[in-house]
Amino acid sequence: MRPPTGADYAQRAAAMVAEVAPRFAWPGGYPLALLMADGAALCPACAVDHAQAIAAAEPFDCWRAEGAFIHWEGPPLVCAHCGASVESAHGDPGGEA
Repeated sequence: MRPPTGADYAQRAAAMVAEVAPRFAWPGGYPLALLMADGAALCPACAVDHAQAIAAAEPFDCWRAEGAFIHWEGPPLVCAHCGASVESAHGDPGGEA
């Protein structure tokens, strides 16, 4: 199956950016991030700031978004664009207590 392009992808991308825009899921207050096609993550602020580039991205473009997600546990994610940390909801089970 081919990835969505054009208006189909732009609409889906806008929905993903809107989903992470509040920074935290409701209910629960869990931290959100945007998963990109290259496996990197964007913080909500960068997703909102670059919503036009994300919506215009072609398949295999580094700005191509694949989905919004809750960062449940693990070490903090590092935003691929600005370097900001996105803390996990439940911490890093492999980290020091």
